[in-house]
Amino acid sequence: MSTRKALATLIAFIGLVGLVLVNVGGASGLHDPAQPSDNVLRLHLDADGDYFKHGSAQQDLVESQCLVDDPSQAGPLVSLSASNDRLGLAFDSLGVRSQGPGRSCGRVDGSESFEVSINNASGDVLSGLKFESMELDIEAKQDAWVEATAYLAGAEVGSFQMRTGSSIVAGVGTDAAPATPWLATSTSLAPIANCLNPSDSGPDSGANDNCRWVVQSSVPFDTVKFESLNGEFGLEGGEDGTLAATAGENSDSLFYLTDVGVLDCGDTIETGDSLGDPFVSVTRLAQLNCQLKEFLLGSAANPPDLGSGVQSFSFVPFGGGVGQAGATYELTVTWVKEPAINPLPVTQMDYNGDGDTNDPFEGDLVWCDGTAANPVLPSTGEPWCRTNQTVTLVGTGYVQLTEELFGSEDPHGLR
Repeated sequence: MSTRKALATLIAFIGLVGLVLVNVGGASGLHDPAQPSDNVLRLHLDADGDYFKHGSAQQDLVESQCLVDDPSQAGPLVSLSASNDRLGLAFDSLGVRSQGPGRSCGRVDGSESFEVSINNASGDVLSGLKFESMELDIEAKQDAWVEATAYLAGAEVGSFQMRTGSSIVAGVGTDAAPATPWLATSTSLAPIANCLNPSDSGPDSGANDNCRWVVQSSVPFDTVKFESLNGEFGLEGGEDGTLAATAGENSDSLFYLTDVGVLDCGDTIETGDSLGDPFVSVTRLAQLNCQLKEFLLGSAANPPDLGSGVQSFSFVPFGGGVGQAGATYELTVTWVKEPAINPLPVTQMDYNGDGDTNDPFEGDLVWCDGTAANPVLPSTGEPWCRTNQTVTLVGTGYVQLTEELFGSEDPHGLR
């Protein structure tokens, strides 16, 4: 299923069964530059202040002797670091200080680099969030060639380049449109972008030597490293008044955020507690040339003793690149307690998220072929099946059902 279809399917399912999701957000790399977004981290560097901002939360960047002081680098929104521990800030531009105070503090050249990492641990303002794309205000000098490397939990998940002037190689990379020579766009499939604004070594020329660099990653990331491969550059935040690629936005550098999760082979994810909502645990099984896949996972319940309603779970994996469509999973769901009747109703499966169970292969959850240790999907074509179930008496008149499933694609289960 495509990312966009997965999201549309899940949204429809939410509306029909009242599902409350965790790890839900805009799919990574799919922020539409034509549309503004509230889920954005801003870097603003101008005469009225230097700071990162998300909603009402603000992280001021305090400069002393053209260095960003240590407390400013430590949060609450992001953590900052430079290759020589000398993160520079000068003339409303972030860079690396390698010489005395001056404009060079706001530039990156040679082998210099700096990193921006999101603070997303439990309790942080940006808890659970990751970067999905960026729209950067880059000042480019001396035929700048900029590289941005994206990392997730310490592992590289993408590398993007923006080239200017003589660093552009004919036939390599994606050129900016003639109408917008200042706009360069890198994606995971086309990571090299050519900005056609003249890059020069002369004095600052306002927006004339700036490029608006849009970076769209197919995998969320929590750290980005900026470094110079040629010339020099600075990361700015609107002081030169570059035109934004996103309609209605200002000239700040923008880091778009998502809470879509990612799954590697062997990873296990969970949601719910089996009391207020069904507990769901999903483990991704081994796969040849395994690549990260994004996912949405949620569960909800309206317990029978509190009124009529349904229990439900939804797991939507997507992305992962060529050859990853055949990923398989083990899913365990412990439903919220229900009346003790015999036989218990059979869990219903909905594979297209439309809220009914009347389409092909939908309806009653069936048993797998094979064994619980080595399950095989049914020959009748169902993409998910049951390998085990237990029923436990949890109170007078109530039992709790736990089911173990094996399958592929995106299941929605209801009781």
